[in-house]
Amino acid sequence: MSRTLRTLLALTLLFTAHCGDDDSSPAPAAQDAVETCISCLNEFDKNDKKLCPEPQSEWNCVDGCCVPVFKCETDEQCATTGFDEGQCTDERYDCRCEVESGACYEWLCGTSDECDEGEVCDAGACVTFSDALSLRLVNQVPVLSPGAKGQLLAEAFDPSAPELGLPVEVTWSSEDESVVSVDAEGVVTGGDTAGSVSIGAQIGDDESTRVTIEVRNVVPASDATLTITTLYERSLEVPSGRYALVSATDGTVLEVGDIPTDGVISTSVDLSGGCDVHLFADAGDWISWLDAEEGVIFLPVPRTAFAELSMDTDLNLVDGETTLDNVNVLRGTVDFGDYDKEGVLDLTLSSFAFSSGLFDFSLETLLGPNVKRFFDPGHSLPGVSDTDTAEIPGGLTFSLSTPAIPQFHLTPSKGHHRVWTLGGRITLEQVAPVSDQLFDAFSGGGLDFGLLVGTLFPAFEDFWSGVTLTEDIPGDAQMSVMPLEVSLAVPLGLTAEISTGLVPSLGEVGSADAVFVLAGAMTPDQLFMPIGITADTDTRDPELDPPDRRVDGDDTTPEIDPLTLPYAPLHSGLGGPHGRYAVAVVAAAILGEDDPRRDAGSAILVRYEPGEEPPTEIDLEDFLGFPLESSWNPEERLVTASPVEGGAIQRILFKHREGRHWTVWLNGRSEYVLPTPESFAAEGGTLEDRSDNVALVLINSFDLSESASLTSLVSPGGTNLDGLLDAVDRASFLDIRP
Repeated sequence: MSRTLRTLLALTLLFTAHCGDDDSSPAPAAQDAVETCISCLNEFDKNDKKLCPEPQSEWNCVDGCCVPVFKCETDEQCATTGFDEGQCTDERYDCRCEVESGACYEWLCGTSDECDEGEVCDAGACVTFSDALSLRLVNQVPVLSPGAKGQLLAEAFDPSAPELGLPVEVTWSSEDESVVSVDAEGVVTGGDTAGSVSIGAQIGDDESTRVTIEVRNVVPASDATLTITTLYERSLEVPSGRYALVSATDGTVLEVGDIPTDGVISTSVDLSGGCDVHLFADAGDWISWLDAEEGVIFLPVPRTAFAELSMDTDLNLVDGETTLDNVNVLRGTVDFGDYDKEGVLDLTLSSFAFSSGLFDFSLETLLGPNVKRFFDPGHSLPGVSDTDTAEIPGGLTFSLSTPAIPQFHLTPSKGHHRVWTLGGRITLEQVAPVSDQLFDAFSGGGLDFGLLVGTLFPAFEDFWSGVTLTEDIPGDAQMSVMPLEVSLAVPLGLTAEISTGLVPSLGEVGSADAVFVLAGAMTPDQLFMPIGITADTDTRDPELDPPDRRVDGDDTTPEIDPLTLPYAPLHSGLGGPHGRYAVAVVAAAILGEDDPRRDAGSAILVRYEPGEEPPTEIDLEDFLGFPLESSWNPEERLVTASPVEGGAIQRILFKHREGRHWTVWLNGRSEYVLPTPESFAAEGGTLEDRSDNVALVLINSFDLSESASLTSLVSPGGTNLDGLLDAVDRASFLDIRP
């Protein structure tokens, strides 16, 4: 079967190449086209413009016949004729004329500034809205302290179309300004009185639109030298566990105990030499913040989330082979109902919004943990039997003629989550260069990921974007699945040309070799939702094209060309008055078998203001390098951090094999001896050593934005450790295990 399909691909390519090279037939007049049908049906009985005579730009394939292309001169002509000619197909969008080429195209707005007065941009279309509006708050300020400030954000919405956020004049109020006050712009300020108060917002004087949110103010005790507040990230829930305060100068234990039930740790010990703060949450990642000074700090804790999924032939979770920790399992399907492109390979990528996981980028970060499962019984994959299993990223689905992996599986932690999907169809011509690789991989062979990235990812320009909101996730590790459906809703109708510098070097063993480019929406809670993606590699064939640390967007030209990033306009609740575009570019080392390089990557993040669309050409600054002399000595428990130009802020991330991570913020230390957690355990209790059983020991180097600093990252009310994507411009990561 494999040989048959490969032969079919080869014959098809030969056939289409022959048709394309045949320039003996001149383009007939329109009248001749009506009287004589030049067939453009391919072997699948699909319209295929490539079967029309040269130059193919002069033809359309309509109902199986080649017809001359309509040449426009004005937008008005396209509005009346563009859809009839098939140059525009989606009636949600304006059909406009590109005068230079004479071609009609679907125009998508990127921001409301491009729309007429009284209209807003929603999912690429300019729309009007009702006057009957409601109000909602779209972010949270979890904790303040006296004088600390935070920004609350509100937007209006039409209850008949609630996904679209609208700008509106908001009236703010506080039930007790001695605890927390609020100004006319929604800026809240901690007062001198401790407690939680209700902050209200309404549209003008209309009290029927009033909504409220609780804001907490922590006031240090009069004798406190250091006050630490901790909560789980993006929640008001206090983690249970232990804490320890250790002298930053001589390692003396200053204080140790249980994390208080209100999440506030207060000490009056002398901290003139600074102290190292350690939080050992029972159900969260561990945080160590070194060299804390006197004052008030806020340390949010990420929830521990881990999953290993194994499924039987009926897609039931296999007990004994499946591990869930603080997560549930989502089983999703992708609806292609509105998608209007043709192809032979249906492919979708789905996952959750990025937080700081973008700074240790991997395939699992992008698409979730691997899932061991069977192929769909109706699949038509060559060389794959009904008893063969696949271990693939949970967020991937694909079909080749028939469904092969038709569902995605993701493992969310407690709370509400947005799921993003990018999906579409890839044509026969786009699949052909990697067909042998794909078939070999399906039947157990190796997969040249670099070739796959360089060939398939640029084909995503015809993909669409979908976003949906999950129900409330309990995070209780039930051995069952929760259903979800995502619809491909909006085409990747906007583009930007991305120019990068050299990918960073890994010394004598090589360099990063792939660049992933993601367009995203920065949400008000400081997460990054992908709405577009492309990728390419330094080289697809090292023998013919030796690596030179340059990623070329077009290998057919002698120049180094930019990468073309297709992306969707903000949609499905991602827009509104506070929605922002962002672009993330990650240069990563894609490790092969017996690869001498270490796991490494370097990221650049560009954020835009609300209402601002990315420019069509984006020239990025240089990637941040790697601290190649950094190391981890597990016997001596010694971390050594070498400097990186431009990346003064560094942290160590012990990535536990079962998801129980430990993050150590070095805060200027070049060497650090990691304490033994057991010494901080409660009497009769234990604390595991999370530096053991690690998959990776990563060092992150950060180049912060101008508005961010080490102090601001832990200041109540500001952009904190759970909002790093709003504070970091560049970051690199490197595995420093021996």
